[in-house]
Amino acid sequence: MKRRWMAVGVGAGVTFLWASSYILNQFAFAEGIGPFWLAGLRYLVAAVTLGMVIGWRVEGLPVLTLPLVGIVLWLGVVNGAIAYFLWTWSQRWLKAYESSVLNNLVLIQVALLEVWWLAFRPAWWQVLGLGLVFAAILYIQLRPSETASRSVWEMVQQWSLL
Repeated sequence: MKRRWMAVGVGAGVTFLWASSYILNQFAFAEGIGPFWLAGLRYLVAAVTLGMVIGWRVEGLPVLTLPLVGIVLWLGVVNGAIAYFLWTWSQRWLKAYESSVLNNLVLIQVALLEVWWLAFRPAWWQVLGLGLVFAAILYIQLRPSETASRSVWEMVQQWSLL
């Protein structure tokens, strides 16, 4: 039972940090901080630190060879740095809800890429699940919202009065 509450707490904490990063990105862009400093450097430091700590704990110290270093650098640059750089760069022009839609569609994108590149054949219930996820995203994003005409600041003021 204790582990369950710890998992709930960790999940809530990660969710809070993830949501607050969207707000912090908007403030940072307003102050003129570029995408490299906002995403590139932070992810580079996190990846190197976590990679070394987790790798050392799980597998011990690796034997470094030139092909291994090349593969790691290639994956780091292509799958990590460029992807996050482009994502952060796009945040300059996307509104928060547009960014949220793209983020919500990542699950579907990954599943479709797995089918396309890895020739994965999903079961019927997996296809049904992806369809339900897509329908839920469409419903949430396309339904009229009572808060659409209000600014974020007005909503924060209303919430602070509760």
